Amino acid sequence: MILRKIKKFFKKERRIWHKRFIPSFIGGIAVAIVSFFFKFSGANIAMFASVGASAAILTNKYRHHLVMLKTILLSYVVSGIIGILILLAGRKFTALHTSLQIFFVITLSIIALYSFDIFHPPAISAALAVVLYDRSIIELLFLFLSVMILFIIIRFSIYVFYEHHRVRDFVYEFIREIK
Repeated sequence: MILRKIKKFFKKERRIWHKRFIPSFIGGIAVAIVSFFFKFSGANIAMFASVGASAAILTNKYRHHLVMLKTILLSYVVSGIIGILILLAGRKFTALHTSLQIFFVITLSIIALYSFDIFHPPAISAALAVVLYDRSIIELLFLFLSVMILFIIIRFSIYVFYEHHRVRDFVYEFIREIK
């Protein structure tokens, strides 16, 4: 009986392996390519963790409101704006300690994402990475733009290489909500 359960477990794992290899590979290679251009620091690691988690979510074959590309992109935009505003406040008011900046960026990001119904938790850690970065606002904007382009490429690749999606339906990632 135990041997039968072990065999069943390994057969199940092989089925999952074959169905999930291409999407996992696409997400992993995309994040690895982006990480190649940055040095590893605490803020970069927080950003890569965020991007990696979002890439994993984007490789999901199911279509749900919270997995749609539109939701994910908007959540990064909102969280990025909050992160930049808190970063600017921290630079202007030196009494705003980093711990307080972290508190404000996480709290305000969560409230905003829930309020706009675009909840995507990895975007919150991206906003945290913004506060931890010691870079110019222009560099941060380019970073967020490149991350969003990466997400579009990942999701489009899933439509091209994954059997459950039709490429012509990719446009619905931006214009139609599924609830």
